[in-house]
Amino acid sequence: MFLLLGILLHVQAGLEAAWYLYAGAFLLALTYFLFGTVWVAYRLLNQGKVLEAEQSLLLNRYPQFLLGRNKTYYYFIRGLIHLQHKELEAGQEALHRAVKMGKLRPKDQALALINLAHAAFVLKDYGRARERMADVQGLQVDDLLVKQQLEELEKALAQVG
Repeated sequence: MFLLLGILLHVQAGLEAAWYLYAGAFLLALTYFLFGTVWVAYRLLNQGKVLEAEQSLLLNRYPQFLLGRNKTYYYFIRGLIHLQHKELEAGQEALHRAVKMGKLRPKDQALALINLAHAAFVLKDYGRARERMADVQGLQVDDLLVKQQLEELEKALAQVG
């Protein structure tokens, strides 16, 4: 829109009158590439709207250009969505990438590790599930959801030996 108005104004009044519209179009494009729609998807996922979060996340056509924390949360959300669709390998890959980037908030880091542990458990990789569980316990996150999920996973791992 800004670009089209800039071209129209440029043709009619010259570059001196249209430069600010070009600058506005450039800034809008730059913010799209650097920030994307990650936080919209994050909010939707927190509200339990998985399909809407996935659609919002798919609007990020070039995740490699996202800034650090936004890129980390892109992979975090992508991993959680894959796990919701029972795509365990893809979910593990994306969550592992997010954890490896190291820019998740402590609660989200714990949730990512718990989900990695759960995926490992489902794939019957109990050693890896225990490793991820120990990583979560080392974070010292004081969140009820994290504690409940950790307890459930501990019980499940205790049953398989």
